[in-house]
Amino acid sequence: MSATVKAKEPPSRPDPGNNSFSTSNTHSSATTSQPILSKEENTWHEKLGIWIPNDLFPYVTDEPVYTSNRQAKIKGQQYTPGCYYWFLGIRKRKEAHEL
Repeated sequence: MSATVKAKEPPSRPDPGNNSFSTSNTHSSATTSQPILSKEENTWHEKLGIWIPNDLFPYVTDEPVYTSNRQAKIKGQQYTPGCYYWFLGIRKRKEAHEL
């Protein structure tokens, strides 16, 4: 079990310029976790700003990954999204879901 995913900037998108067909003005600011950009094995999570392995992406929610069960009970210390231990927590979510 390795978390070798590094936070990278997504590839830049071309500027739509004065394209009258552009829908950028009608874009909703809904907080969905829909995949934005995809590589071979990873998907860019726009809200978190990190690449997430495709097998873990469905288990990434708005819920934080706490450093312990006690911290979860008191809504205390959390891991930073994208760090090694955060990915371990997401993998545990996946394992619990698959049981």
